[in-house]
Order: sequence, then C-alpha cells, then structure tokens
Amino acid sequence: NTAISGTLAVTDDFNVNSKFTVTAASGDTSVAGTLGVTGISTFAAEVKLANDNALVTHTGSTGMKVTSTSGYVDVESVRFTGLSIGKDGDPNTILLANQQVTITGALDVTSDVDIGSAKFVVTASDGSLAIATNKFTVAGGSGDTLIAGTLGVT
Repeated sequence: NTAISGTLAVTDDFNVNSKFTVTAASGDTSVAGTLGVTGISTFAAEVKLANDNALVTHTGSTGMKVTSTSGYVDVESVRFTGLSIGKDGDPNTILLANQQVTITGALDVTSDVDIGSAKFVVTASDGSLAIATNKFTVAGGSGDTLIAGTLGVT
C-alpha cells in the first residue's frame, strides 16, 4: 500500500494493469470496467455510445429529466421545445396542453379512427362513418345513410 499526501506528477502515460489508462500527450482516458460517478458529471463535447443498441438507463425512484440550456432537445430528427414537438425548421407541429393536443398541419391517418369508444368512428378500409355506434351512419362503399332519430331540415 502506498499513501501520497502531496501531488503526484506523472510525465508519461499512466497505466493501471491495462484497465485504467491515461495518455500523457492528449489526456485521453480509458476505463475497462464500469465507471461509477457519485457527483455531477460535466462534458464539454459529445457523449458517444459505441455499442449496437446502446441504452441510457435511469434507475432512480423518480422520473428522469432531459433539459437543454438552448431551449430545445433534438432526438434524431424530432425536436422537443417545451410543450411543442416538431422538427428542425418546423418545431411547433404538435402542441401539448392540459387534456388537449393541437396539431398544426395535416393529420394523415391510415387506420380506423375511434373517438370516445365508438362515439365517432371512421373506418379506414372503406371510409364508413358512424356516430354513437348507430345513431348516424354513412356506408363508405355506397353512401347509404341511416339516421336513428328525427332529421330536421330548415
């Protein structure tokens, strides 16, 4: 065992059994095992994950927050800015609010649309429409329309 109470100055590469190395010329550091950090880590450049299917795993008992001092976070080509979701150059395509979602632009749906458990249904395969299951229906193939109540025309 060695105890050093002052500064240890090393002018060449530093190597601990090829498991922890520091290259003197560049400061590049390699760790062969798991790096455990208990305090805050600050990175001035990119964090690169080289493994296929690399994961960032949060194991805390509460949520995880990703924030940016620039005001947005890009994930692949999707941009998150506060309560807005979009893309670079068009960041406000989807706006989230309390029990509300606002979509700016077209909404293309290729499958059935079911709003409120059959209160309003559009069937994608033929364009049929049903309101309150059978109160007002339009058959997509023929256009036949059925109305379960009174039809008032003014």
